[in-house]
Order: sequence, then C-alpha cells, then structure tokens
Amino acid sequence: MAWWASDDDINLASRQTSPLGNDTESHLPDVVSERYGSRMIQAEGFDGLGEHVDAAHDLEGARILEALRESSGAREQIHDLERGHCAYLATESSRVCETIVSPSPVWVDLGLTFVTLGADDEEAETARAVARAVGTVVGSLRDQRGWSLAELADETGKHRTHLGLVERGERHVSVESAYRLARALGLSLTELVNMAETNAAGGDLPVRLPARTPPPHAARNADSVSTTTGLGETWIVGAITNTYRRLDLIDEQLINAGTQPLAEIIELANLSAMIGNLLRSALADASEGAYRSNDPHKYPDLVSESDRASDLGIKVALETNMPKGHLPKPGQHLIFRYVLGGRRGEYVRGRRGNVVWIWEARLGNLSAIDFAESNTAGDSGKTAVIRARVLDEIACVYYDHRFLPYARPRTGHE
Repeated sequence: MAWWASDDDINLASRQTSPLGNDTESHLPDVVSERYGSRMIQAEGFDGLGEHVDAAHDLEGARILEALRESSGAREQIHDLERGHCAYLATESSRVCETIVSPSPVWVDLGLTFVTLGADDEEAETARAVARAVGTVVGSLRDQRGWSLAELADETGKHRTHLGLVERGERHVSVESAYRLARALGLSLTELVNMAETNAAGGDLPVRLPARTPPPHAARNADSVSTTTGLGETWIVGAITNTYRRLDLIDEQLINAGTQPLAEIIELANLSAMIGNLLRSALADASEGAYRSNDPHKYPDLVSESDRASDLGIKVALETNMPKGHLPKPGQHLIFRYVLGGRRGEYVRGRRGNVVWIWEARLGNLSAIDFAESNTAGDSGKTAVIRARVLDEIACVYYDHRFLPYARPRTGHE
C-alpha cells in the first residue's frame, strides 16, 4: 500500500533512521502483508519508476533496482529481508511513502527515511479508502468526458502510466497532483476530495459534465459589436460559455436525480425562452457594467448603462427557424440560433440530440417592416417573425461551423 503524508501527519507512521546494519528493523503488521500480498505499489516521487515497473505483477528485487537506477540521484543498496516482510520508504520530507512487497523481499536504501505503519485503526483505513477513491473519481470523470489516459496526461502534465495506476488505486497522489487533476476535470480540489469521500463511503458518484467552450475563432465582425455595444469581440463568446455552463449545471442536477436532461423534458418553445433568459443574464454579467438585465418579458432585454451601448432585444430560435415575438419591436437586436447535438459536440444535420449548441448570433437594427406579422391558428395570438432575407443581411457576430443546420454556409458564414 502506498500513501503520502505531510510532516504534520506523521501520526500515521513512526519514524526511524535507516535500519541498515542494525537489529532495529521494523516491519509491517502481518495483516498488511496478508491483505496486499506479493506486489509492489509505487507512489509518486521516483522518476522513471512507472516506466519500468508493472505494479500488477510480483516484482523481483532486480527489477526494483533496475527501476530505481533510472531515478536521478539514487544510490542503491540491496539488503535481503526475511521472506514475507514488508518495508516502507519515504522521502525525507515524508511526502511520498512506498511499499515494497515481493516474492524475494528487499529493502532499498536511497538515503531516505525509514517509516513503519502505526496501528491499523478505522480512521487510517478510511483515509486509505478515500485516497483510493480519488483515482476512482478521476477515472469516472475522464470516462464521462470521453478522454483517453493520454488526453488526461496532456491536460495535467502527468504521465499516462502514472494516471492509470492512480485510477486503479495502485498509486496515490500528492496534493499538487490532485490539484492538477481537479483543475483539468473542471473541479476545485475541495470538490474532488468531497466526491472521493462520497465514493469511499459507498455513495454513487455524481455526474459532472465536461466544460464546453466555443471554438477560438467563432467571434467575428468585432467592429459591429464595438459600434453597437462598446464591447470587444470576446463579450458574446464569454456569455455563450457562461450559458453553456448554466445549462450543464441544470442537466447535472436532473441526471443525478434520475431524470432526463432538460432538452428532453420541456417543449422546444419553452427551451428557447429559457435559453434567451440565460443569455440575457450572461450577457449582462459579461458586459463590465455596460448593460443591466431587464426583467423577463420586458423590452429591451438588455438596458444600456453606458453612453456607448445601445439597448438590445434578444431573440432565440431553433436550427433554421426565424425568431419571432408577439409584436414587432424595432431597434437593435442580438439574435441567437441553436441546435440540439451530442454532449461531445457531435451533430448530424436533421437529427436532434439533447444538448444545446449555439451555432449563430447576428447583431443589427430592425425596423417594423422587417417583421412579418401573422395571426395563424395555433399560434398564441399575433406573432411577428423576422424575415429571412433581413436576418441574412445583418452582421453575423458569432458562427460555430460545427453545428450548421443548413446544407451550405449562408451570408456572413464565410
């Protein structure tokens, strides 16, 4: 078994100086040897060890020595121990502890501190269970994101071999590594530890959806945005990112409660209205005080708080539909259209998934004649639909080509 501890946690173990050449060698209780059997589980701290040692199989002393020789600054002295005994190594800072249990037990002196395990009490076992559960949580969240070990390694700067051992509970992580893993998975360190504690206690792991971000070059026509709002091109991208996160938080709660995602349980007209409300709030939050969010169902949706910003109406429509409202509302409008795709960004035109992806935003001034009014049976009273020709003519300020619902790009998508 491997674990790490700070100098303040030495209550988990009693320190002794290197036992080489004396009769004060300390060994683990028999119960530990029986529990973990003949194997070596390495902890973080020895460069190259993970490349040469397979923790899933019994290890001969020669293989351990070969691995440790790859570690910078290591000086190796192999001393036979009685068969079946276990020895622990720890760095001088007590950050890393490591178990060596092999068919031919050895003790490797690297000039480090010798540590033996204290009483195998309930608290110590719980701590070990939580440490193992960190790997379980990491593996579960990696699978939810559809990442390979190599992709997680790229995100964290850790080797995929090390990460594989962590996920299997065969290697424990330091606080620094846990922090890197949490950040890569979109969590705080506290959230990662809380999830591990829940898992160790037998609870189900909650679904945590991966963060979604628009492509880096989705924003366009920065001059149009600046002229109308006084804001930069990142304003709309930031608001869309925030809206994705809020939608995903709703889906997380629904899925963890055993319910289908939002897009599967409400009517599409209501979904469009909800997306509009979330965008309105996110745009106001990202505007650096240029706008405040108006109350729902009040026009304009974004009220200018700056001399450089014009009031804005917000319209939202699904796929290739034209946005509509109850009455024509002349003025500056920011119009979003979205599709329903897959969680990992997969989308096939003509098929709907259950994840909202905004594919287009257009910004421009509309007059009363730019709306086509109707009183068609089935509509909730009179409706005013923005004309398709007009929508194509106003500036496209955001375009995510992955989700184009048309057979070919339209004006502004070049």
